[in-house]
Amino acid sequence: MPRTRLRVASLALAAALALLAACGTDPVEAIRRSRPAAVAPRTLAEALEGYRYFSRVGWSATPDRQGRQIVRATGVYDLDRLLGAEAGGRVFGPANRAALHKVGANLCFVLEYALDPRQGQAERVFTAMMIVTMDWSQPAPLADDAVLREIAQGLAGAATLKAAQDAAAYALARNAVQPGR
Repeated sequence: MPRTRLRVASLALAAALALLAACGTDPVEAIRRSRPAAVAPRTLAEALEGYRYFSRVGWSATPDRQGRQIVRATGVYDLDRLLGAEAGGRVFGPANRAALHKVGANLCFVLEYALDPRQGQAERVFTAMMIVTMDWSQPAPLADDAVLREIAQGLAGAATLKAAQDAAAYALARNAVQPGR
């Protein structure tokens, strides 16, 4: 997408969120109804909640020290459904699944938006794949919207599979260093 179109889409998202914030809309609903360029023309909720590789999607909002609401969307991958997915020469195979299972890990896609009701603006502040266990979590920030675009398209594409394989490798390495955890 050319920079001009991306900037226009970002401004449209900011304007829509400003209007919703001014009307006193729940911050989670404002973000759920937003249409970031990576998922447009769908809403963020439609893209995340319709993704077949997620077992569930959770939404939450918490205030930060700056008076903003931090809205988090977390999609939990169904690793059994992801098993065997292939794209771009990558495959999420049984060894990947086993590495995550061995440490009792869930693999999550996380988006966070900071919504400032005083300014009527929202900005994405965090995008990551995250390994989550009962004892620890490890985020892997994502540099671009490639995974989010694949989610919007309903794909487990090369970006998603790379992130999932990297998470499995991290879990395997962590378990080798800290066995029994």
